[in-house]
Amino acid sequence: DMSGVNATHWHARCSIFNAQSLRGKLDDLKFFIDSKKPDILFVTETWLNKTVSDAMIAPTNKYYVSRKERQNKRGGGVCALISRQFTVNLLETADDVEILAFDILLDAFNYRCILCYTGAALAGGVRGSGPPSLGQGHSRVLCKSDEFF
Repeated sequence: DMSGVNATHWHARCSIFNAQSLRGKLDDLKFFIDSKKPDILFVTETWLNKTVSDAMIAPTNKYYVSRKERQNKRGGGVCALISRQFTVNLLETADDVEILAFDILLDAFNYRCILCYTGAALAGGVRGSGPPSLGQGHSRVLCKSDEFF
């Protein structure tokens, strides 16, 4: 329960990792959640599909599970686990990009979180050629200031 928490002195335990297939690492994920107890956990390259339920990813009584699988291709995908101690507003994002966005509402403050994943192939880059730039779809969505910022 976050009532009574002063939003100006609020801290959240956040983690991010690139799973490169979460399906085979669900036991490791559960161990991490149980031991580190993150408030927010961002995961890229989940490689999941609808055969993996939210309850298989995290205890749904403790976390909101927000995810977006890559459409019509293998790999990719993003997921956010958000502690149920927060009031959360999930935001709609375009279906054709791997972006999750949500607000954490605390007192009069609104903390916006955005998770975006783009692989080298999506960004038009070549693996090993350095960090890829955002692909056109991701850039288009992120640049709509009225939508996210």
